Amino acid sequence: MIITQLKGGINSSSLLTYSYTDDQILGGLSYYRLSQTDLNGHKTLLGIRVVNRNMLDFSVRLYPNPASGSNPVHLLLNTPSESDQVWVVIQDLNGREIWANTAITSKGINDIQLSEGTAGLAKGLYLITATSAQTVYKQKLLIQ
Repeated sequence: MIITQLKGGINSSSLLTYSYTDDQILGGLSYYRLSQTDLNGHKTLLGIRVVNRNMLDFSVRLYPNPASGSNPVHLLLNTPSESDQVWVVIQDLNGREIWANTAITSKGINDIQLSEGTAGLAKGLYLITATSAQTVYKQKLLIQ
């Protein structure tokens, strides 16, 4: 599957660089086979590049899920920035805010325990929202 084609420079004697951002990239590992096609149709394979999306972007993992109201729930935040402020909100399905807190994260994986917010929650489905300067990430939490 061809994701994109970029037009190259014609008869350039200087170094040209090209870039493209794949807006449809999936989480985890993505593999890209790069090639160059000359004006005469000659194709040269430039190799395969691997991109680990989980290491580039803000990502969230919620566990355990489903959970019980008595066990702590953890929010794992993988942040690409050296320092980031993340606003975490728990809402019921009616949009009513149950709990909210700000977390200061550092680059890499940060474990935020949501025990204050999940203690005593009634059985049901809740929406966890983590908002950073770059991203809003939402995930459902089931309390059994």
